[in-house]
Order: sequence, then structure tokens, then C-alpha cells
Amino acid sequence: MSTPAAREIRSVPSYCYNCVAGPDLMTVRVENGVATRIEPCHAAAAIHPGLGRVCVKAFGLVQKTYNPHRVLAPMKRTNPRKGRNEDPGFVAISWDEALDTIAARLRDIRARGLLDDAGLPRVAATFGHGGTPQSYMGTFPAFLSA
Repeated sequence: MSTPAAREIRSVPSYCYNCVAGPDLMTVRVENGVATRIEPCHAAAAIHPGLGRVCVKAFGLVQKTYNPHRVLAPMKRTNPRKGRNEDPGFVAISWDEALDTIAARLRDIRARGLLDDAGLPRVAATFGHGGTPQSYMGTFPAFLSA
């Protein structure tokens, strides 16, 4: 007869950068190395406008992290036809192939000129919604400016 394995349960202080309203301080409950729940950070109640509570969006982070349908690798569209009833035919590709594809396209744009005939930029980027602080983007702004 085997004994049940001991459960290791920890509370890990962290913060949520799920949107531009943060960062919200929070505590992540971890059981045997797996995040199982988002909890308030009661220790921050005196200094946090939400009294240590996170907004409702943070509670979905555990589901995002362990969703079996999440994207785990760069994806490439194989069907050039676009439309509501068209299957894009996405397939997983390596990071090398993805970065090589992007680099080739950016080199082509640079060779043709950063502005088109109307004087508009050939490259545009969006980061979700207005007001996203640059600090949320890591090294991406430096990559775009290069």
C-alpha cells in the first residue's frame, strides 16, 4: 500500500501586467509546481488603491497559462485566401523560420524605402489598446526603430 504524495502548497507574491490598468499586486497559489489560483495581496492593502485586490482580468491568467489550445510556437498561414468562411490553415513553424521570414520582409521594406509613394510608413504596429506604456513592450520598440 503506497502513501499519498505530500502536496507542496506555496503562495507566491507577484503582480499582474495583463492590461494597462496595472500593475496589480497579487498572490499566486502554487500546488506541486502548478499555479492553481490568483488571490489578493493582503499585505499591500495599505499602499494599493484596490486594497490589495486584483481586478477580474487577473483571475483568467491561470486559465491562459495552462489552456491546452494556447499558441506554443510561431504560426504560419498556409491559405492565402482570406474571408469569413476561409480556414487560414495555420501550421506551427520554428522560431528560426519565423524570424527569418520577418527579417526578409523588413529588409525588403527598407530596400524599397520606409515611406510609400504617398509618404506613409510601410510598417505599422499596434499593441492592443491606447495608453500602453512603453515599459510593457520590453525590447520591441528598439526592434521596430532598428
